[in-house]
Amino acid sequence: MTVNVNGYEWKIIYTHNKKDLSRSDGSLTLGVTDLNVMSIFLYDKLVGDLKRKVLIHELVHAWIFSYGIIVPLEWEEFMCSFIDSYGLDIINTADYLLCSGYCNIAL
Repeated sequence: MTVNVNGYEWKIIYTHNKKDLSRSDGSLTLGVTDLNVMSIFLYDKLVGDLKRKVLIHELVHAWIFSYGIIVPLEWEEFMCSFIDSYGLDIINTADYLLCSGYCNIAL
C-alpha cells in the first residue's frame, strides 16, 4: 500500500521485524517513519483504535518530511502526538459546525 504526500510516494508496511520497528536510539516502537526508504512501518499486530492512532501519528511524520518542515525532534513528536490524539476531534467539530449551519461558509 502507498500514499502520495506532496508528490512523494510513501510505502505503508505492516511488520513484526524488530529492525524495522526500532527507533534511532535502538528502542522498539509500534510505528516508524523512515525518510531514507520513504516507508512507514507499523507493527502488524495493531488493531482498532490503537492501530488508527499509531497510523495517524506516523502519517503526520510523513507529512512533515514531505513538506520539508524542519523542527527539533521533540517538537515533531509533540505535533504528531497532538494530532494523533486530537486531530479527529478538531476535524469532526469543523464538519459538524459546517454541516449544522453554524458557520456562514460556503461549501
